[in-house]
Amino acid sequence: MGIFNFLKRNENQNIKFFEENNLESWWNHSFNDREKKRIISESSNLLNNLNSDKTAARTLYLLAGNVITRFNNNPDLIIRLLKKAAELSKEPKERFEIYSQLIKMLQEDEQNEEAIKLIREAEAQNWAGNWQELKN
Repeated sequence: MGIFNFLKRNENQNIKFFEENNLESWWNHSFNDREKKRIISESSNLLNNLNSDKTAARTLYLLAGNVITRFNNNPDLIIRLLKKAAELSKEPKERFEIYSQLIKMLQEDEQNEEAIKLIREAEAQNWAGNWQELKN
């Protein structure tokens, strides 16, 4: 639907992530039309943004949030969505928000070494937020 068409028509190499991870098929089979419209409307204001990486990052983050809400038992997909969103995000506050969720998911999935690595990376970049709380 709309999100995927937008991301595909932009000349952004990062959108191959959708095809590589079969997310379009997952999207079509996981959400009914009403849910798809709601997700798209949540991110529609981002589609006019000239910064396609920011748009893609926020869209992936919104998708991850919807996966968490609907499929709380699919941490691998959520982690992949959040990692890609964090990679694309350029704003410190947004990265903190995305990384916070990603680190929590990694810890819940018992991937503590990966979580610590991300915390150290975030601290080194001096992104906004209190990383100390996430270490506990």
